[in-house]
Amino acid sequence: MIARGNIKNGSDVSDKAFSLVRVCPIDSKNGYPFDLSLSSEPDEWTTMESKVLGFSKSEWHWKTSENLFKKALQSAGFNTIVDEEVKGSVRVINGSLAGPKGTILKGQIESLEVLMAEPGYGIRPKRGNPSMDWVSGMSLQPCEEGAAQQRLQRTLRAAEAGGSACGRVPLTN
Repeated sequence: MIARGNIKNGSDVSDKAFSLVRVCPIDSKNGYPFDLSLSSEPDEWTTMESKVLGFSKSEWHWKTSENLFKKALQSAGFNTIVDEEVKGSVRVINGSLAGPKGTILKGQIESLEVLMAEPGYGIRPKRGNPSMDWVSGMSLQPCEEGAAQQRLQRTLRAAEAGGSACGRVPLTN
């Protein structure tokens, strides 16, 4: 996930933000990778879309976000969807749109393992409405066959050894 937003002076959270989310299955038998883009603006509902899944600007808010994320997973062929992981994923996504104070860090969520969170300050997004342009030049790691499973196994081994691992937030199914 990559997110960028604008926090006005005197505010704690962003009023305009854009987030790009990539979901990778653990293996090819359980769904296929997809991206979601979310955009928030003052006094409007956040919108979510996915060209790969055919979702066009759907309202993303407290009543719809979990159901939309679950529909996205189902549309991508995920066989088993765990409600706690959906809730946790939505919490992480919403936090990324809020800015550094909303970013979920290690130890702040139980349903997912946060492997790395790097809130950045002083990076100004381009002017205008939140869009893909705000995250241009930044890239999400590609979903590679077996890569998510390998990252998960490395993370579990590191956790058992009392160490830490860096990577992305894995979604299991």
